[in-house]
Amino acid sequence: MEILSISVYGGKGISEELHAFANSYKVKWRMAVDVGGASFKYRITLIPSLIVIDPDGCVRYRHEGVVDAATLIKEIMTILGEV
Repeated sequence: MEILSISVYGGKGISEELHAFANSYKVKWRMAVDVGGASFKYRITLIPSLIVIDPDGCVRYRHEGVVDAATLIKEIMTILGEV
């Protein structure tokens, strides 16, 4: 499994802001800026949005807004058991 955070906000200084956020929250996964239209492809309309995509590129779980850890763990474990 791989985790990737994608910022839909671009602009000057966004890389520095992401780096500061990652350091502040001790983020260990990759972070990127959406410059290729991922927000349109996956119909991101609310921030934050969480999308779990399987190795074939299919959306397996989608949540808009904040999701609690227990729910997220349950959903990921279900998906991992099916893949």
